Amino acid sequence: MTPIHRNTLTAAQAHIQPPGESTSHATTHAQDALQAVVSAGTDDMRNAAQLEDALNRTQAFAKLMEAGPKAAKDLLA
Repeated sequence: MTPIHRNTLTAAQAHIQPPGESTSHATTHAQDALQAVVSAGTDDMRNAAQLEDALNRTQAFAKLMEAGPKAAKDLLA
């Protein structure tokens, strides 16, 4: 289960108000759960961007290796 799924379950559980708990306290729990979900989504997007950058660099390197030294010189200049 990914972190965002765990946080989503936590957010769903935060809406269940235990007996005797104030509404403002339950709202704080819901806000904390929402913040955790947003934070997990931000982390996932940052990780995806880093992976995409690495993939792009690898693909460019592979194209340079395939094209040979003369083509690489032209591409880099």
